[in-house]
Amino acid sequence: AKALYYIHIGEFNLAVPHLEKALEYNPNSSGVVQMLGDLYARAIPNTGKYLQYALKGIQLDIGGNDSIAQSYLYLALSNALVQSGFVNEAMTYINKSLDYDPGNYYAPLVKIYISHAQNGDIAQTGRLLEAEFQKDTTRLDIMQEVAKMYYFQEHYDSAYFYYEKFVNARDRLGLEMYPQEDIKIGVTYEKMGLERQAEEFFSSYAEYCERDESIYKSASTAVKYVHEGKYDAAIEQLKIFATQDNYQYWILLFIEEDPIMNPLKSHPEYKAVIRKIRERFWENQAVLKKSLEEKGLI
Repeated sequence: AKALYYIHIGEFNLAVPHLEKALEYNPNSSGVVQMLGDLYARAIPNTGKYLQYALKGIQLDIGGNDSIAQSYLYLALSNALVQSGFVNEAMTYINKSLDYDPGNYYAPLVKIYISHAQNGDIAQTGRLLEAEFQKDTTRLDIMQEVAKMYYFQEHYDSAYFYYEKFVNARDRLGLEMYPQEDIKIGVTYEKMGLERQAEEFFSSYAEYCERDESIYKSASTAVKYVHEGKYDAAIEQLKIFATQDNYQYWILLFIEEDPIMNPLKSHPEYKAVIRKIRERFWENQAVLKKSLEEKGLI
């Protein structure tokens, strides 16, 4: 109850020790395990802990769940696996998720990105996302993902088509969602000649960077600095990010796809710092794999 209170008021770090204490009293509480996994997936991003609790979740009497519950447990595990770079394993479990519930609302989206992790084909990923979006055109989560794939390919007119719909719906519904995407939206609007609106998105992104307390703060700030032409400052922020642990595999897959980063690629320290980010990820993954094996979780 104390943990739920802290989650409700947005004090996520204060919720964790109470959930851990609850798990001491009942190590088989699937509800507590799922809440911890969800916190580390979203509110307190840590891919290693997310995977740990997702693995524990499927070990807690999964046979006692109905097919829909099983599907979502496997979905969470698949998502946690791919975020930690276990791509083939993630595909195995996303297929199990869909086997248990072909109507799972989120599994098709996760599967598209697992496929992207396997083939790296942004154009194909965009086409698959667009096809998924057509199944339900109210899905703002997929709408902005479609826009992002066009943005990565520098097809700004198509990106704008979807970003504009996303922004209008977000504003109309009063939603605060995906603030980290505002700089991409701003660049897209700028490319379309909408300078005033673009500046609003750049300002909101700067505010997002200021209030971000996650491990991604330095990476987000680096992007802001690149856009502002502060290339040395951007490199310094990437150096800070290269010391972080347990960040998502998506960083490795997409950091160099972002058109904003293009001017930084000629910086004399760029290749070295990107290499450090990649090396850090795989070093952490090796440690994570060993730890999970020792705990009997994989």
